[in-house]
Amino acid sequence: MPAAVQPVPLEMLLTPENARSNESDQSARRLPLSSSIKGMLGAAAMLAVAVGIWWSLPSTKVEMALPAVSFDAITAHEGDQWLLARQRDLLLYDAGAKSRVVADLPRPLTSMVWSGGMLYGTDGKKTLFRWERLDAPPEMFALDHSPVAIFARLPHVWTLDVKGNLRQFLLARSMTGVFLQPLDLDEILLSGDFSIADDGKLVVLERSTGNLISLARAKAAYAVTTRGTSYGAGARLASSGRGLWIARTDGEKTSLMLVPSPR
Repeated sequence: MPAAVQPVPLEMLLTPENARSNESDQSARRLPLSSSIKGMLGAAAMLAVAVGIWWSLPSTKVEMALPAVSFDAITAHEGDQWLLARQRDLLLYDAGAKSRVVADLPRPLTSMVWSGGMLYGTDGKKTLFRWERLDAPPEMFALDHSPVAIFARLPHVWTLDVKGNLRQFLLARSMTGVFLQPLDLDEILLSGDFSIADDGKLVVLERSTGNLISLARAKAAYAVTTRGTSYGAGARLASSGRGLWIARTDGEKTSLMLVPSPR
């Protein structure tokens, strides 16, 4: 910040001594008008860049902190409740961050999502689970690939594998029960937790960088529209009725942050 300019009394400016000051000294102290304008424009540009950077930074306000120091998968539950999978335990955290075990998992989960009053999960080993009730065994669906993450919105389920292949399935019902009917396959070349909005916009939290990336369908394929700031390689993404959430663990607690969706 430039030093404050000290005011000069008016009577000093009007003295003969000041009036007879050396012109060369005055010209040496006088900045050209063009230089002054360039200086002001440069300062304004730096301020605009600083404001732009600040405006583009993601929200880091912690909405909720859980005492969990590690988990395998996380999803928003009803209201301000959260479900965390840790080894073979499914933990339910209430709004007061108190937890209880609500289910014994058949296998450790790598990704899960709560949707339409049901829980969907995957062990990352060619199996998709669906719980209609947490106190009952889940339905199991065999897959021909190993998902990194899943997402669900009835009547559809999506999986994303490590190669960036996004698959969409329809939960169909037949005389023998419910089965997964393949619908679409898109190569988005990204891998990580993801969410799909009602308008079809896809948001991926890239596992390797922690960048929150937005994609939109352009003709027959998805194209990246925004690459957001990184939340760290260990961050996880979850979605709820309130929006997108980032979960980060620092070794002492898990912080949950409601973040703006990339445009």
